[in-house]
Amino acid sequence: MFTFMDAARVKPALSTNPPSEVDPLSSLPDCLIFQIFLNLPTKDVVQTSALSTRWTTLWKDVHGLDLDTEDFNTHETFVSFVDNFLERNRGSSIHLFKVTYDSSYKPDLVNRWVDTAVRLKVEHLDISDDLPAQDIMMNPTLKLMLPCLNMVRDFLVGISKVKDLTIASSTLEVIYDYARYVQLPVFRNLYTLCVRFNSYMWEMLPVFLEVCPNLKTLVVGTTENPKMVDLTVIARPWNLLSSLEHVGIERPLKGEALEMALVGYLLENSPNLKKLSLSLHDSLKKGKSKEESDVFIELLNFPRLSSSCQIIVR
Repeated sequence: MFTFMDAARVKPALSTNPPSEVDPLSSLPDCLIFQIFLNLPTKDVVQTSALSTRWTTLWKDVHGLDLDTEDFNTHETFVSFVDNFLERNRGSSIHLFKVTYDSSYKPDLVNRWVDTAVRLKVEHLDISDDLPAQDIMMNPTLKLMLPCLNMVRDFLVGISKVKDLTIASSTLEVIYDYARYVQLPVFRNLYTLCVRFNSYMWEMLPVFLEVCPNLKTLVVGTTENPKMVDLTVIARPWNLLSSLEHVGIERPLKGEALEMALVGYLLENSPNLKKLSLSLHDSLKKGKSKEESDVFIELLNFPRLSSSCQIIVR
């Protein structure tokens, strides 16, 4: 397991290059190095402090965090690292705040991090939990990150300006329940949305999608064996998803009713959809080619509001 170290204690690696040989990385301007760092996990960024004396503390100036609790030996070290990152960036905006945590972290702590990131005008927010699906279904405290309507309202207003958002189904369910009582804020700046489902709750998606008028890309992820749960869907006519252009469904389809209903909803309500990408479960391919499967044929026969939409079956 990688252990984060105080950069001040990391000794710079001695260069093996001849004096006349120029290190191309070291010659890059800081702004370009920061752009590279923003595309790396934070644990890898911290390790660059050992490459040269110039990079000893450079990682601390990166306005992005991509961290997983599994990268740390202790709960306290993880919390301290996240807190220090937010404190260092208190006077500036954040490009990325991506944190993956487990059940040992209290919702109040995660809420505080999200609230701080939002106040720092984070552009890309990704808060994910590693909770087993059954824990989320059985424990309402874990399921509801934000315990009251006022907190949910403040949370949603805060993140409504992000451009790229990844949320777990537990958070989406909170948003869904909130929408039963209060009008959701409009996410005008949201262009990319990834939703990770732990259960068959895809019916919740339309509630959130219709307040994302400029959404271009939607990725629907899920666990391998999502749980079946009872869910009362809000009955209403759904608005068209006029801006949506690309959809990716990560879990291989088995042809189950809820899966096909989701695909049908997206195809029938997206007038400008260019591509819907998905794959079929191996159980559907036994003795048949992909093109011969009943699910494949059903997909091709779905009505499409967009005449130029391609269904890509991997």
